[in-house]
Amino acid sequence: MEIKRDIFNELLSHSVENEITLLTGARQVGKTTVMNQLASHLEKRGQECISFTLEDKKILSFLNEDPKNLISLIPPLGDEKRLVVIIDEIQYLDDPSNFLKLIFDLYKDKIKLMVTGSSAFYIDKKFKDSLAGRKRIFNLMTLSFEEMLRFRGYEKFAHYLTQSHFPALYQKDLEVLLFEYCLFGGYPAVVLAKAVATKKLILKEIAESYIKKDVIDSDLELFDVYLQMMQLLANQIGSLVNVRQISNIINVNVETVRKYLYAMQKSFHLTRIKPYWTNKTKELKRMPKIYYYDNGLRNYFADNFSPMPLRDDRGMLFENFVFRRLIDRYGEDRVRFCRTNKKQEIDFIVKTGEDLYLAYEVKYKLEAVRKNKYNFFSDLHPDINLQFIDKDNIFAVL
Repeated sequence: MEIKRDIFNELLSHSVENEITLLTGARQVGKTTVMNQLASHLEKRGQECISFTLEDKKILSFLNEDPKNLISLIPPLGDEKRLVVIIDEIQYLDDPSNFLKLIFDLYKDKIKLMVTGSSAFYIDKKFKDSLAGRKRIFNLMTLSFEEMLRFRGYEKFAHYLTQSHFPALYQKDLEVLLFEYCLFGGYPAVVLAKAVATKKLILKEIAESYIKKDVIDSDLELFDVYLQMMQLLANQIGSLVNVRQISNIINVNVETVRKYLYAMQKSFHLTRIKPYWTNKTKELKRMPKIYYYDNGLRNYFADNFSPMPLRDDRGMLFENFVFRRLIDRYGEDRVRFCRTNKKQEIDFIVKTGEDLYLAYEVKYKLEAVRKNKYNFFSDLHPDINLQFIDKDNIFAVL
């Protein structure tokens, strides 16, 4: 049975809208597969679709000559139904924004454009026109934990996680899968690989080949420095990002560090989250914290695939897992952290609704935690409920 990603139904719903559907995400997360599934589904419903990739140099050159050359590539346009045109790797065009704007403005009644781009960095850089009112952006990430369960054949586990109670009979099996996800992450090819050695090889290929393409396409000059920064940041999960300190450690200037951090974020490798302050000026001035989007990629750069219970950094790994779970549920813009002037910290503050917030403190095991140490938070924010998460209660809490 073909397994569909959680984003599939959103994309399907948007396929009838006039706006351009723009699917972004890191390389190797499955954007092409999702679009192929979408095309197949639409065709079964009687919708005519045409798909091609701009990795085909002949097609790329033809469309770069003139965007209207698209019309000679596709079947004749009818008067009744729109044709769905799916274009993979739109960022390879010299001027993707002009291409999409022109095709949309001339043919929006006859062509529905659904396109993919390998990273938001290219889209930022090459999209000289914002395409305001003409596009909607969807972001496909590596598999969430529930998606990983479904890909591995544990559909019932994924179902139980949506319920208020997970059967105790399966708790040990669930913990094994959680530990595997924390080690190897959610790249689809990694999840589907059976042997540990194969999983590691695929992550190596992603890190050394596909990320290199991101660096080259981003016009960054120092691939070795990029890798050094990825390695350094892999060991700073949940820590404040001090640009000057990174600059001193790897011996490059501060502007280079900022530029490379930006590329890492826009290529969906890692991200920085802001502190929570009711005073927005203070929020902007404070240093953010760093997290990887995928634990498998993080562990590759940390050069550590040891079993979860035996690791010195298991707390860091588990915190990164909780971060990913929070952004999967609430979206990245809603996740913050708390750090006072006295350097007291709470791992996450999440906006769950209009003026509604929850706070989470994450530990691998809660046994040794002195909860009264965190009383400062209820004094500061009496209206925000603080919950404690560890590996044993994670799925009951979140």
